[in-house]
Amino acid sequence: MTEQNRVEVSVDQLVAQAEQLRDYINRLQNMVRELTDSLISIESSKEAIGLLGSGGRELLLATDRKGYVILEGVTVSLGKVLVNLGMNYYVEVDPKTGVEMLNKEEESVKTNIQTLQEELSKSVSAYNEIAAILNQIQQAERQGPSGEGE
Repeated sequence: MTEQNRVEVSVDQLVAQAEQLRDYINRLQNMVRELTDSLISIESSKEAIGLLGSGGRELLLATDRKGYVILEGVTVSLGKVLVNLGMNYYVEVDPKTGVEMLNKEEESVKTNIQTLQEELSKSVSAYNEIAAILNQIQQAERQGPSGEGE
């Protein structure tokens, strides 16, 4: 490394940077989890539209995500579906258009997941580099000024 590329930082600054990166990594991981959950919901919605088709059917309907209460024998006619546009706005469309809209949303979510995973990879690499530097500093301090171990 040349003198021009050298940057001096304190150990405290390195520790602070590592903590910031760790928090950033946690936020990125949470965002990826949320988007992955959205992706699963989109896929389930498309599957439900496909299974129900255009005819009325009886089905079991869970009232919550965990299935604590299930309504039996609910009749569904799939002439129209409501698709979430975001921010509590919905549009009523035919099932085919609904699936097309869900396909576009699915692609958008996949792209966002990919982008976040790339950023996550870079952040983890940066964190690992800082952690390695801090480990070297810690080992040097243990060996003392003479370079000998205890």
